[in-house]
Amino acid sequence: MFNIGSDEEISMEALADKIIEIAGSKSKKEFVPYEIAYGRPIEDMMRRVPCLERIKKEINWQPRTGLKETLSKVIDNFKKQTD
Repeated sequence: MFNIGSDEEISMEALADKIIEIAGSKSKKEFVPYEIAYGRPIEDMMRRVPCLERIKKEINWQPRTGLKETLSKVIDNFKKQTD
């Protein structure tokens, strides 16, 4: 099993900002405490950055698409499906 993703670090707030920007959305962020969102307290990581060393070593894989390009493709695909 491999941890696949991008090693480009980004906070959840910065990710939301980037999605709003790329989508050209007028959405506003709303900060909701975990207790309200999930109905109970939970612990969550403040940052996520997969370690890609193992997959690079085993099969010489590395991401070829950056976060901005990936988000743009996902958003464009979503817009096409909802038109």
